[in-house]
Amino acid sequence: MVWHQGISISELDKDIDLSVPPASSVVTYGTPLVSMAIPLFALRHEPIRTIYLLYELWFTIFFRLPYWCVKYIPRTNRPRVSWPYLRCILVELVRMVNFVGPLASRVGPIFKQPDHGAIPVQKNEKRNVKAVWVDPVPELVLGDVKRWADRGGVKSIPIPGYWYDKPGYDVSPKELPSTGEKVLYMIHGGAFIGLSAHPSYTCGPMYRKLVSSHSSIRRGFAVEYRLTSGPPLERECTNPFPAALIDVVAGYTYLVDVVGFAPEDIIVEGDAAGGNLAVALVRYLVETRTDKNHLPAPPGGLILLSPWVDLGDSHDSPGASHHVCTESDYLPAYFDPIMTWARKNYCALAGYPEAPNTNRYISPACIDHEMEPVSFKGFPKTLLVYGDAEILHDQVVTLKDKMVDDLGGEWVQHHAIKDGVVNMMVMSFFHEESAEAFAAISRWLETVLSDAARPWKPMAVKRG
Repeated sequence: MVWHQGISISELDKDIDLSVPPASSVVTYGTPLVSMAIPLFALRHEPIRTIYLLYELWFTIFFRLPYWCVKYIPRTNRPRVSWPYLRCILVELVRMVNFVGPLASRVGPIFKQPDHGAIPVQKNEKRNVKAVWVDPVPELVLGDVKRWADRGGVKSIPIPGYWYDKPGYDVSPKELPSTGEKVLYMIHGGAFIGLSAHPSYTCGPMYRKLVSSHSSIRRGFAVEYRLTSGPPLERECTNPFPAALIDVVAGYTYLVDVVGFAPEDIIVEGDAAGGNLAVALVRYLVETRTDKNHLPAPPGGLILLSPWVDLGDSHDSPGASHHVCTESDYLPAYFDPIMTWARKNYCALAGYPEAPNTNRYISPACIDHEMEPVSFKGFPKTLLVYGDAEILHDQVVTLKDKMVDDLGGEWVQHHAIKDGVVNMMVMSFFHEESAEAFAAISRWLETVLSDAARPWKPMAVKRG
């Protein structure tokens, strides 16, 4: 038997079960007033879908909302005693309607969102959306990633990308970098199954603030990587790993080979699942690049915002953050049925449930005893920003410790925000925590982008 990256070749030849979780996998949600258990996506068909959503709207207005309004009057009942009264209610609402919330678990995606298939045309778009098509890079799909891709017929395809200008700037996507210019390469989160890089969507306001984080940055780029799905929403599993990683590699290559940024002038940012892809991108560049394959060098810096870096169950223990923080975070724990469905489809080609506990690209913070060796040597300077009220807290701390062991505390900085949750920077009612996060990023960029802190000598690139 030949083993490679924790998965046997003979195992990869077996049929992979991509079916929906069994009907016994149910979504349970409610208040002490009512609790409902419904199989995953069971109400996705019309007219049941609309009837159910109208019922939930009615029940929330007349029962849940009054209950929350009374429940959170005493500070001792709030998820965090420091939280304002209104925030507690808003977190409950976001928890209910977000893309992995109980409503989506029953009816499927609630809101339409842009995806990799097209660049949306919006007649009433307030801001000028600068969109480009990123060319595929099949010649740069190599090594282990190529093996997984070939196993499932995953190809490199054209995908959309969106430019974000700093306020007051109007930079053409074709404009070559100016002397000393840095660029943010931003990878959105969404549990690999939701959200979008489009400026009109959830992450748009956060990205506009990020590109204002340093004077040498005047624009950022976000790629619309492929999202995964599977039965019963699709006939079969779609876009499993490594599809999203291949797309992220294409976006990075576009910045280097087409726009003309030197790799050390690129700062890669990823939030939640996007943080997972950001780590996987850097790992791929560090481990795979040679003088012969023309892969770009690793970036000049890495920013990880609440990265989801253990898709397995190695951090599942009594008192773990994904248990104790379910009252404060708006996301469900990653053993929730919809999160299990997301992990199962994303890891289908690499092997589920083995890969989340063995694969360094999928779970770099995994602490399972069967986990293959994980090294961060060769990674650029890194900043991790996360909250102590988020379900991902424990695995982010593990990632930080692993990186510090390999790179040192000077190379890896972290900023833990008291009472912060996953992706707090996209929610206006976490104003103080968001401001603290943006300030931490600005301070880190000021240090990393100074001449004295450059991690390596700049590469010579031809400028127009």
